[in-house]
Amino acid sequence: TGLRTFDIDLKIDSDMSDISALITNLVEEQKQVSQELRYQFKDRQFSLVSGLFYFDESIESDTQVQILLPGLTVRHQRELDAEAMAIFAELGWAFNEHWEVILGGRYSDEEKTMTGPSSINGATTPTPDPEPESWSDFSPKLAVNFFANDSLLIYLSLTQGFKSGGFNFTDKQTYEPEAVISYELGLKTEFDSINSRLNIALFAYDYTDLQVLSFSPGTGTAKITNAAEADVSGLELEWVGFITDAWRLSAAATYLQAEYSEYIARRPNTTVDIDVSGNKLNNAPEASFSLVTDYRQTRGKSNLLYRLEYFWQDKIYFTAFNDEVASQDAFGVVNASITYTSASESWLLQLYGKNLANKEYSTASQDFSPTGVNNLINHPRTLGLKVAFQFE
Repeated sequence: TGLRTFDIDLKIDSDMSDISALITNLVEEQKQVSQELRYQFKDRQFSLVSGLFYFDESIESDTQVQILLPGLTVRHQRELDAEAMAIFAELGWAFNEHWEVILGGRYSDEEKTMTGPSSINGATTPTPDPEPESWSDFSPKLAVNFFANDSLLIYLSLTQGFKSGGFNFTDKQTYEPEAVISYELGLKTEFDSINSRLNIALFAYDYTDLQVLSFSPGTGTAKITNAAEADVSGLELEWVGFITDAWRLSAAATYLQAEYSEYIARRPNTTVDIDVSGNKLNNAPEASFSLVTDYRQTRGKSNLLYRLEYFWQDKIYFTAFNDEVASQDAFGVVNASITYTSASESWLLQLYGKNLANKEYSTASQDFSPTGVNNLINHPRTLGLKVAFQFE
């Protein structure tokens, strides 16, 4: 069972420029309830994971956008209600000591409604509420596992996925669900002689109605639209090795080809259709890798963990137009931490440093065409102290 409430009162200089042109005020209250019931079974030949899922969410939102040039205040008051239910099951059949077949599926049913007025300088605008929307989907899964021996697993899987549609809060436009078919071929192996593990995966994703997030400068808010189709394929490697019982090294690398195969888009504040088919997906680096080392030092029943991380990624674009001005060149980040965990494991104390090389890089972009583009700069070198308690 999950219960969550979230309140936010935020004021943003959303044009991010050296002049006061656009100020966004957001007040929002969110309440969320979720419940999942599971039944699991396993014996030497069969395994089953099944369950029911329920989700209910209500959001009350009040967004005011002050457009100081030419002096307008646009207000959007919204109430959103969402309800989702699902039933799922996954059955595994190990028909001999080497082979296992897995069949699964998830049926989802969701409904969303949104109401609320919009106004300009206090005068209500004639924007009717959208009709309630509902979506249902069945997502199957088929996988085959081959256990060559106790240390080597080779697998092949075919899975269909579903991501719910919804409403954009400002213009009340509906965006459709996103669908994906994923293919994966991989292996997982352990080398006992050198105390290490290696995982390799080849994957491909075929997206339909891909949901793309973009920035709307006229409202100072984000908007979701559907791309027609996108294709993603790649290779992923992961290695973990123990130099000693206390000292661990790990490395991961990904090579990615991610493109819009069919997508007609429009730049902000324009009505011109642009074919961006063949462009790279937003925030999809062609290559990335990470290196991590950690060392655990035991002191009685308590312990100290020393950790050093390095992450690097290739160039990315923040919009479907693949503009150089809305992109981030390749960069690397170094993080480190020292964590003390108490003997009872009920509390910990961590000293951490993030972006230790003080690398300046962007993680998002806002397009204010035709006047310019604003890239959001990530946090500089940050040092901090964290204390966490765990209650049972």
